[in-house]
Amino acid sequence: MVANNIFPIPVPLDGRHGTLWQAFVKWLKRELDATDTRLDTAELESRARARVTRTTAQAVGNGVVSAVVWNATSYNTGVWSSTVNPSRLTALVAGTYHIEFCATWGLNAAGARYLAIGFNGGGIVQDTHISTTAAWYYASSMSTDVYMLAGDYVEGLCYQSSGAAVNIEPGAYPVSMSMYRLGA
Repeated sequence: MVANNIFPIPVPLDGRHGTLWQAFVKWLKRELDATDTRLDTAELESRARARVTRTTAQAVGNGVVSAVVWNATSYNTGVWSSTVNPSRLTALVAGTYHIEFCATWGLNAAGARYLAIGFNGGGIVQDTHISTTAAWYYASSMSTDVYMLAGDYVEGLCYQSSGAAVNIEPGAYPVSMSMYRLGA
């Protein structure tokens, strides 16, 4: 096994040097990336991933489908942009991607709550429904695997029918979405 495609570096198989090895490979990649861009394209695209969060409340109007506008990231290899379409996670290359979406609804006892993973602004690849019975913080999460072409995107969608605006808000559970490429 090799750490990159420029010259072979043996990888320890016994796992005893994991943290030290990872630090060395990270340093080596930084050094090589400064002079050789061949690592960037293939390696970063094959590791396309992001986890984004909403750190403040976002209102969801009654009877309106709203995409969550993400405002923070835990990690991101170019799948998410904070300035261009910040509600989207976009595939860098074609392949199967694992997607997770979680949101917590604010207090309101009326109506129903829906969450969905939207695909390319029109389709739904996964959804969930909650009928509210009391004023409570309702949390939902879902995950699915989706084949995506380069440029395809997913969004976390919210809909509610309480008769008034209800927030999705971070609290005990995060409002988050993640996407990572499983393979071709």
